[in-house]
Amino acid sequence: MEGHPQRKRIRLEAQSYAMGACSVTIGIHERSAAFQDHALAGIAVRAIGDAAVDAGVVVHAYCVMPDHVHVLLEVREGVNPSPTNPDEAFPAHHGGGVSSRPLVEAQPPMIAFIRLLKGRTIAGARRQHLVHHSFWQRSFYDYFLRHGETIEVVTRYILNNPVRGQLVARWDQWPWSGSLVLSHEDLVAVMDGRG
Repeated sequence: MEGHPQRKRIRLEAQSYAMGACSVTIGIHERSAAFQDHALAGIAVRAIGDAAVDAGVVVHAYCVMPDHVHVLLEVREGVNPSPTNPDEAFPAHHGGGVSSRPLVEAQPPMIAFIRLLKGRTIAGARRQHLVHHSFWQRSFYDYFLRHGETIEVVTRYILNNPVRGQLVARWDQWPWSGSLVLSHEDLVAVMDGRG
């Protein structure tokens, strides 16, 4: 429109999301502490696992905080996403429903993961009558690991989030965090700086 400033594009081009490790933060609309509800936090944790399988990404670490979610995910060569349900793949604006757009094959797995996570969380929450309003922020923050940055360092940062937020004294006391690829013993080694 003429006379109106163009909205700043904060998303990278699609090919940027094709490979590599990326830390993603997804916020709740208006920073509401919706995940203080343990049932809703559990829905989000299940959605992370399901979305990872269907999008074909590896989730090294995740943490569901009261008002946002952190996920460290990676796309690896040879990991093919399984077919997804397009009804769950595309949440509408601000998480306010589900779009009927089909999931296109050219969609980068990381973007598919985020859309599936948002869509499945809101669908599960609505099925249990836990939310009746806008839920997710419209977008998300992403940070691709650069040369010299390790998955272990970012995993420690993500899993220590509840400690920094003074929600628990130790990272392993927070029930809504973990890894989908590391055993508990391996995760303890990473958190102790041995992994």
